[in-house]
Amino acid sequence: MNTYALNIFVGWTFFSAFLLLRADEEWKKVDEAVTHRNFKQFLVGASKKMAPTVEMTYLIICAFVVLSFYLFHYDSLILTFVVIFGTSFLVAMAAMVLFDLDEPIEGLINVPNIPKDWLEKLHSHRKSKMN
Repeated sequence: MNTYALNIFVGWTFFSAFLLLRADEEWKKVDEAVTHRNFKQFLVGASKKMAPTVEMTYLIICAFVVLSFYLFHYDSLILTFVVIFGTSFLVAMAAMVLFDLDEPIEGLINVPNIPKDWLEKLHSHRKSKMN
């Protein structure tokens, strides 16, 4: 069980690092477009989202990581709480940051100083893509 839990955790770490790096790169492209007042680049960057299959795969891996630590036998209730809570907290924070970076306009970590007319055009562009 040790090997299973550790391999899942290491796999999650590398997958998270890869996705966070990609999301950060896309966020920086949107920020650069706003800084240089390049609307076309902004529209392309702000419209990009993580694929739903990647999101679901990431959430499933996150669940496996947390659940794998339940397979251990802990002698101490305090140790059980610390390990499971710590792992769950780390996984939840990484997922929240990842999904927030994936939304550079409306997320908590958002790109500042976006002109209002750009936001209106972006929302109308997103609506036209849905229809």
